Amino acid sequence: QEFLRCVAEEINHALENGIATRLLVLLPQKLRDTAVSRKKCDFDIEFLDEGLRRCEALVLKCPCSICDKTVPGDTLCMPDCSVSKRKLLMNVLARTALDFDPARYSHGDITRLVVARHSDACRSRLERRSFARAVIQRAKRDMHVAASRKRTQRIEALRDAMGAGAFSEMVSRQLWTRRTRGSSPSGGQDWAQTLQWWHSDEGMMYWNPPPQPHPQHVSDVLRRGLGRGLPGCFPVPVEKTLEVPKSVVPYLALRITDWLQERQEERFPGLKSRCFMSGRVNFNREDGERVPSVHISCKQHMGDNLVLLDAASLENLMPGDVVVPRALLNVNGRVVATVAWEDVALALPRPHDKFDVYLRGNMPPTSRLAVGWDLTNTLEEAELHIVWLCLWGRSMELVVKLVGTEDTAGNATDETLQELWQSLSNDLASHYAPMYQRFLVRRRLYVDLEERTTAALRSLMQCTRSLVQPMV
Repeated sequence: QEFLRCVAEEINHALENGIATRLLVLLPQKLRDTAVSRKKCDFDIEFLDEGLRRCEALVLKCPCSICDKTVPGDTLCMPDCSVSKRKLLMNVLARTALDFDPARYSHGDITRLVVARHSDACRSRLERRSFARAVIQRAKRDMHVAASRKRTQRIEALRDAMGAGAFSEMVSRQLWTRRTRGSSPSGGQDWAQTLQWWHSDEGMMYWNPPPQPHPQHVSDVLRRGLGRGLPGCFPVPVEKTLEVPKSVVPYLALRITDWLQERQEERFPGLKSRCFMSGRVNFNREDGERVPSVHISCKQHMGDNLVLLDAASLENLMPGDVVVPRALLNVNGRVVATVAWEDVALALPRPHDKFDVYLRGNMPPTSRLAVGWDLTNTLEEAELHIVWLCLWGRSMELVVKLVGTEDTAGNATDETLQELWQSLSNDLASHYAPMYQRFLVRRRLYVDLEERTTAALRSLMQCTRSLVQPMV
């Protein structure tokens, strides 16, 4: 009774201040709403006693796999769990009443203790559910990967049977048929649904071409060749070979190009450089693995937020093919090597795509986007040639070869990648520093020569004027 009296006082104090305290769970729903609307709890203490008895009678045990953290790896939906936040709060109130000591009580202690214990119980519940959600997400991803690989196996088998040229023509015909297979849009339920969708917020996104990213994020920064010129212009290159886990090869190559671009644009723009990269891909084609062909776009009105669009051409590389990219980009954790530029239009989703020609005409609106290969999981070897061009003097060339090895312990962690990059960046800096110092010395000599030449020309002009003026 003493505990319930203290609870009633704290509830009244909270309601007077406009706070819906968690202690109201002891009351039935109707009385709870009445107390909140009246900002006063003047009901008989028997209602609180009845609510506390319900809390004490509650058995908080659930045999589900969420509470036991034993969610099967192939689970695709969240299992049923009887443990709710309300039940956790009722259990906390029962334990608080059992531990209540009137001699040590001061006003507000029950609320503070219940809030702290309930918050801790909710955090534990959230951790269990997050663990289960992660298992389900992995299972869904594995399911989609398996379905995608089966689809790729069918596509590649058809490509091998028909030949690459005939297969490409067939895909083009099917894309056109897909846009024109709809009957006359004069009526019908399908056309009415498509017309309603076309004027919705989702459909209006297809009125315009895909948005173009900011040019500085997708520009061609890698050269197609070094253009060595006359013999003797470049010394023998310095080669460095690194054997690293295959999963980190694309990320190390990306960091090298970003490192070079940062020094070229921000720190030392006067020291020109050239970079050429080639990479070899390797994957298990028989198991349905592939190198996705993607277009690089961005979110609407957000040119800095890049996104990937899956290309409809169904193009693919073969194991062992060599890719010579124009740029390496990081798009939401994926490493993409751009190789060309294409005019790209958005494909309407099913089932509205069959009325595409009626909605957007024979030529839908297009924008010029970079097309590339997603090398995140397939780049096995990469070779980067970095050349620093100095003022009237011999330049320096560094060749970095990244060779991927099988990672027996699984995919390399971020710590492994950071350690490898730290060692590689130190090597790049040690090779770059002498070149930059030489560049500073030669630029200083060049500036001195320019100043002396300017002074000599000024003196010559003055002498010429002094000789010409008497003759005039």
